[in-house]
Amino acid sequence: KEVGTGGNWFPMILGGAMSQLYGNRVTGIYQTDAEAAANGEPQKKAGDYIFEDTNGDKVVDAKDKVVLSHLQPKFTFGFNNSFAYKNFDLSILLVGSYGNDIVNEFRKYNITMNGLWTPTRAAWEQRWKGPGQGNVIDKPSENSGSYIRDYANSMWVENGSYLRVRDITLGYTMPAGVLKAIRLSGLRIYASAQNFLTITKYTGYDPEASWSATSINGWDRGVYPSAKSVTVGVKVNF
Repeated sequence: KEVGTGGNWFPMILGGAMSQLYGNRVTGIYQTDAEAAANGEPQKKAGDYIFEDTNGDKVVDAKDKVVLSHLQPKFTFGFNNSFAYKNFDLSILLVGSYGNDIVNEFRKYNITMNGLWTPTRAAWEQRWKGPGQGNVIDKPSENSGSYIRDYANSMWVENGSYLRVRDITLGYTMPAGVLKAIRLSGLRIYASAQNFLTITKYTGYDPEASWSATSINGWDRGVYPSAKSVTVGVKVNF
């Protein structure tokens, strides 16, 4: 039973996890008009997305909506350590999460073939070209994406697990003999990088996405990604 609507995309459901995407599960592309009619979607044609008839009544409607996401990670982790060898030092901070989904709402634009938005190369290569030729992305037309743009659906849901090198710093401290020759008490040269490497299957800008206008963690509506930066410096003690 739905308790609240949250735009009817993230309703509260008794007995279920909070704030999960709730909508239609897409199972492929209709290859013929007859296939659409037989599944309970006579308004759709060959090349349109298939919405699953989850209750098997041969009619696709609001009763067929299901929970589509699991936005809470199974676990999050971090690793911070420092290493030293002779005059070199290395510190590294790794962070990440595992087992969570991300609702990438940008998908309703970047896999659309209606000429108004630029699709990704992967979407273009997986587009429906005719019966038996494509079962992932709908056919190019002015109506492309209309069934997944305004209705919450599984095409927005992606694997949100990631591993990120939050910070890595490599330094070198000049030996005492050199310091004595140049009359310094200390000299360290270092280079550091922040958010320089992220390993993830998520296709959006940042797997740490969370729209600040809501309490829904893992809803990406175009959140500005974490900035990458590289710093080089010298620390001198006189």
